[in-house]
Amino acid sequence: FEDQTSEFGIKEKLTDALISEFTRDNTLKISSQDEADSIIRGKILSVVDRAETYDAQEQAQSYRVYISVEVKFEDLRKHKVLWKQRMNQWGSYSLAGESRQQGIEQAIKKLAEDILNKSVSGW
Repeated sequence: FEDQTSEFGIKEKLTDALISEFTRDNTLKISSQDEADSIIRGKILSVVDRAETYDAQEQAQSYRVYISVEVKFEDLRKHKVLWKQRMNQWGSYSLAGESRQQGIEQAIKKLAEDILNKSVSGW
């Protein structure tokens, strides 16, 4: 993945989550690009925090972190793009509980699941 944000380590986290999801699902095998029949390429476009709930003094109590990506699944043998789509997901965190990193990890897991489902739906 290409990272167009300033969010440290996010492309590695998304790559690791994708590898984990594809390995768990086992419909498609992970291999090196030289040996692959298909490849997933993508760009992380944005990571944005938005307040979700407020207290009586109108201070934010919880947030959602939204991650937007553009993903392309290519057939390397036929030199054809099988699908290309912009995807968005979110994770929640609160000032009192979960950390922002936990919110990011929730969003990344959802994105990895979405990418896996879109990729294997035709198999």
